[in-house]
Amino acid sequence: MMPPCGTFEYFTKVPSGGAQASPWVMESRETFVPTGSHLTDNRLVGWNPLLHIVDAGLTPNPGPNCPAVLRSELRFVSQGKKYAQQSSASYFVDRVVMNAVRPGDVFHMARSACGGLGVSALREGELIFAAGEISAVPLGSTIHARNPLDLIQGAETIFRQRDAQFEFSELPIEIRDAVTCNILFHGSLSRNGYRIWVRHGFYPGVPGRAECAAISLDGACDHTAVCASAQLLELHE
Repeated sequence: MMPPCGTFEYFTKVPSGGAQASPWVMESRETFVPTGSHLTDNRLVGWNPLLHIVDAGLTPNPGPNCPAVLRSELRFVSQGKKYAQQSSASYFVDRVVMNAVRPGDVFHMARSACGGLGVSALREGELIFAAGEISAVPLGSTIHARNPLDLIQGAETIFRQRDAQFEFSELPIEIRDAVTCNILFHGSLSRNGYRIWVRHGFYPGVPGRAECAAISLDGACDHTAVCASAQLLELHE
């Protein structure tokens, strides 16, 4: 697994002017507790980088795994060398997604220990969109996403009664709210005003490969753009 210095969990309240008002000052969702080790104390671009949102044009060399869309570059720039593993890092999403956020929304982005990338935006505590490793970012007060390891381990125990070496090559993602639960390896569905797409679940390994998924609120953000963003983020894991 990747040490903490290669990860981050950033968020910010979108300022007046939205994406056009970048750079945004990001904060970390984690509490900083110094240990003296750069592997533990550092984050990829520090604890409060600036986020520059830049038009990046059409996706170069598009294909089945690389959607042809107009992109926004999310360029994180550290505000100092201390506690920053590197000075900057860039990722790409569909431009439509960044234009959907409004002043006052809370924008989140995370890089997990397996290198997966996830983004989400909340409006008054409710999810507007999420893309990529959706289990790594906040999804609001009503939606939750996780790998259901308790069920997976139970299922593997049953299969190992016949095959002692059995293990799942892909782990599904569980997406639930107060009344509904779905467990998906892949596929699309709509429920309670949200559209959900799972390209694939988590692939076990060292460090493994994060799920690729997208969720969007009807009328708030174009679902196709959120799905494209999930694919673009996966290209940079």
